[in-house]
Amino acid sequence: MRTPTLSPSFTLSTAGSSLITATALPAITVMSQLEGLDLALSQGSLGLRPEHLATRAAAAGVSIRSVWLAPPRSPHLEGRGVGQRGQQVWALVSAGSVDTVVVERTKHGRAGMAGAASLDIARIRPLVPSKTQIAIGLQSHDLEGNRAHLIALAALRRYAEEWDFQLALDLSGRVDPNWEVEAALMRLLPRLKIVRLRLPTCPQAQHGLDRTTARAIATLTDLRFRGTIAIVPSVRMWQRWWPPAIAEAAQTSASALRERFATVQHSVEFESFRERPNLL
Repeated sequence: MRTPTLSPSFTLSTAGSSLITATALPAITVMSQLEGLDLALSQGSLGLRPEHLATRAAAAGVSIRSVWLAPPRSPHLEGRGVGQRGQQVWALVSAGSVDTVVVERTKHGRAGMAGAASLDIARIRPLVPSKTQIAIGLQSHDLEGNRAHLIALAALRRYAEEWDFQLALDLSGRVDPNWEVEAALMRLLPRLKIVRLRLPTCPQAQHGLDRTTARAIATLTDLRFRGTIAIVPSVRMWQRWWPPAIAEAAQTSASALRERFATVQHSVEFESFRERPNLL
């Protein structure tokens, strides 16, 4: 019997793509040979017209896998959304084009991380179709390098298991260098559904963002992560408006990650073969 694939899905993230119009994204996704789109709507950087994006994506055969929204207490997400933009966002989600709605975590304060998540889920769930999954999104700037943070992450995962929501992690920005990557990821799995990454432009980098990303990739590979990795393409400043450069960067990153996970896949298949009983 064939061993199931251990590789995650790979999507194109719009985080940081402020110079690319939303209607160009499906074509870039096709060029990069990725498996869908990860929309960073909370950044408000795409001049989004959801009806046009949905039409272009459907015509190109591109799925919108995830949508990241600002916390529900922000002005455009209270109730069913204030103004036309909020209504369009929810129309896109309600049309069934989105697999997962990621709600970026609010500041927890006295409620604690799990308590704040419960408030966010309660506000969002009535507005999202039952078939659409909800995830609480943890931002890179909220990740702390201390023991209390790890305890809070474990509590959040248990709460997610109890109330049936997922978790998403954005590592594309600057992360506290003391953040314990391996320990944190182990506490978030198996509820961790989406990890947003910006691969290092210099693989030899040993500090800062690049080091955190490298450790995250190694841990996800070792733990056989099978969710979705949303790739934020790394391009030079003057290439951020040029779709071919973005597509090439995304494809290169995805190819490198697929190769890493394929190595684990082959190792597992070899060990499975060695453990089979000798029937001769």
